[in-house]
Amino acid sequence: MAALVMLPAAALADSPNPPPAAPDSGWTAGHQTSHPLVGRLWDTASGTFISEADLIGRLTGARFVMLGEKHDNPDHHTLRARLVAGMVAAGRKPAVAFEMLDDSQAPALAAHLRDHPGDAAG
Repeated sequence: MAALVMLPAAALADSPNPPPAAPDSGWTAGHQTSHPLVGRLWDTASGTFISEADLIGRLTGARFVMLGEKHDNPDHHTLRARLVAGMVAAGRKPAVAFEMLDDSQAPALAAHLRDHPGDAAG
């Protein structure tokens, strides 16, 4: 199973040798933008940073993929969308579940799926 760990910046703040900041990470969230971990992907198995393309390659070959995020961080959501899109572009047809949706949102979701079959946008 492949897993993506997007480390909150504070998680490694005490690291004695943090990696250099990612060049132009493109992240837009306004908090901790100067931290050297912002915009970086950490591979827990190797203990190294990896590229988004490498991560997509690994995810594409995995049977199960679990992606996490900090709910109020738009950059995490953007990255997850790019990872899912990358898997789809590589021929995967992932089932996607969202644990942060509650029952009160079910009618709107059902209406969208009814009106736009096969379209997850919106």
